[in-house]
Amino acid sequence: FPMNPENTVNGAFSLSSMQFSINASQSTRLMVPKRRASHINLKARMQNDHLRLNLDGRDIDVPGNEEISCFAIANDERFFVASTNSALQMYDGSGALRWRVAVESSIRALNITENGKFILAALSNGTINWFAVTAGKPVLSFFVNADSGEWIVWSPDNFYYTASKNAEGYLGWHRNKELDQEAQFTPISKMRTRLNKPNILQKIVN
Repeated sequence: FPMNPENTVNGAFSLSSMQFSINASQSTRLMVPKRRASHINLKARMQNDHLRLNLDGRDIDVPGNEEISCFAIANDERFFVASTNSALQMYDGSGALRWRVAVESSIRALNITENGKFILAALSNGTINWFAVTAGKPVLSFFVNADSGEWIVWSPDNFYYTASKNAEGYLGWHRNKELDQEAQFTPISKMRTRLNKPNILQKIVN
């Protein structure tokens, strides 16, 4: 994925090895988002500067009449996903909305894993997130500092994580106090022995 607007710095994160690299040559094939279907009649078009999706001659309904920001089609074309500024939604091959989940930041890019089990969403808050296709549940989040290359990946459910050497300060617990007192931040490193479990993260996506 690109780490700067010019696309001159690219990052790659491997879930199998829990390693992050910058501008490294990739020996594995990376999937680009699928946006053209051969078995379902799904088409995308721009109308008045807005992205529209059309299936079998009818526009795909988006709850709240929000604008679609991006979309991707599953490799086997059983379903497709579309995002707005506030939500991620999954549609089956007939165009029926199967689920919709709110997101805390607008989605800038979408992709679907080759096995069709997870949706990857790049959010404007700088995180890349894995959502389970079955119900849209977020299962992993990844953040990398574009300047330092320090990174951290964690499970939103239970805060199991793993990170590069100096990245544990990016994640933790924020607790407000009285109005005249400074808020308290506890970095996740305080729970390193209990929560730094890369093997559990690998099991989540396997």
